[in-house]
Amino acid sequence: MDLRAGHRARRDDRRARLAARRRRDRAPGADPRRQPPAFNAFAPGPGRWAALGIPVDLIVGEDNQGREPYGTSFAAIARLLPQARTHVLAGQGHLAHVEAAGQLSRRVSTMITAARGA
Repeated sequence: MDLRAGHRARRDDRRARLAARRRRDRAPGADPRRQPPAFNAFAPGPGRWAALGIPVDLIVGEDNQGREPYGTSFAAIARLLPQARTHVLAGQGHLAHVEAAGQLSRRVSTMITAARGA
């Protein structure tokens, strides 16, 4: 085997191992054929959400309030969950996790602290 052929064989082997690892490590939800049955075993439906009796915090960007699709979805969920608290991120839309990660993480930290004290 010449040097180039050996190099190509090693490269192809590395690529094949990497592709196999990616397929193996992919999140179960990414491929519906690999989803654990438990993922779909409990589907309470919106009519039963209020009866769950757990605290719910919703975070919506100020720029999305009342606007399709995010703001109106949050408003509908809040109506179905009387125990829900809605927190508004000032000056943000639906990409706060990218554009205002610090603001979002402070909000989540505050919510966690409040929940621990409840």
